[in-house]
Amino acid sequence: MAKDLGEDLESEILVRLPAKSLMRFKCVQRSWNALFRNHRFLMSHVNMQMSKERLMVFGLDREMEFEKIVSLTCDDPSQSPQYLNCSPLDNSFKFHMSYGSCNGVFCVGMCNEEIYDLSGVYQLILWNPITRESKLIPFPSEKPSYKLHGFGVDPNTNDFKIIKPTINFEGSCRPLIAYAEVYNLSTNSWTSIHVVTLPHAESVKTQYYYSCVLVNGVYHWLIAYEGGFGYILCFDFRNNQFSKLTAPVDLPNDERHMDTDKIAEVNGSLGYIIQYLEQERLEIWIMNEHKWTKTHSVVWPTDIFIFGVWKDGNQLLGQKNINQDKDEKRLTIYNLDAQPFHQFQVLNLHPYSQINKYVESIVPLST
Repeated sequence: MAKDLGEDLESEILVRLPAKSLMRFKCVQRSWNALFRNHRFLMSHVNMQMSKERLMVFGLDREMEFEKIVSLTCDDPSQSPQYLNCSPLDNSFKFHMSYGSCNGVFCVGMCNEEIYDLSGVYQLILWNPITRESKLIPFPSEKPSYKLHGFGVDPNTNDFKIIKPTINFEGSCRPLIAYAEVYNLSTNSWTSIHVVTLPHAESVKTQYYYSCVLVNGVYHWLIAYEGGFGYILCFDFRNNQFSKLTAPVDLPNDERHMDTDKIAEVNGSLGYIIQYLEQERLEIWIMNEHKWTKTHSVVWPTDIFIFGVWKDGNQLLGQKNINQDKDEKRLTIYNLDAQPFHQFQVLNLHPYSQINKYVESIVPLST
């Protein structure tokens, strides 16, 4: 009984420690090493770390060249950025795109600069920046495709999954899911899934660079516009089903540019950010109970580019427009009155750079 009580107390203490400390303690004793692979312990540790979220910046410079990956702490802006390398491949492969994080693990696309093209053919990997473990993902059967992937976890099995829908665009309209495959980490294999054709409009304008986010087990892509409405494709990792959402506001195309609209996770809900360039105004909408609710409408200068929502939606992550002049611009957290609240030591990000919130974890990629 005393021994069991001791083990329980050990677990309660260890689960509150930073992930880097747990990595150092793996070799202390066998029971700890086994504990650190226990799913219940791992998820408790992830939940404990939620209040200490970090930013992972997958950055492109203003010439859109390949750049390093940067980890930032959100509590202390004076801390220097931590530059990371996630590639398990040789140096000819560089980071290309992030599909976000789940339980401290990232899904990223790596490509060979010599063979890269806009068809989106590149190598996927899973990567835990704390454990430095990475996992090469085998190519699915339909390798050449529109570059669309999503990453999450099945809460029924606790298995990491990657979804790859193959989208066919008939001319400039009608995005149709022609084929879809799901990767399961536990089997290290892809399987095809049944796809129901989604409703579509007669005139659809596709985005060159889409916004994507995982919210409550559902992956979302803002991939196109039907008239003035954003077209959000959704995939539920719990039942492998696709669905579709539309943006909250219908606007003429000259009211805003496609790349200024963003979707994001806000307090566990799907958020939609609309930046009206002509009116110097910004709105934040939240999806609650299958309905959009406008939570903010504020004056917003056109020279601050928005990367996404920060914290509870009362702050925004952005950067002064680097095209305005040649001065260096820093990644900044802004209050909703457009005043800087927190500046990071990261300079001159391209608008197509990707910034993901994540928590540090020791979740393994191997059994």
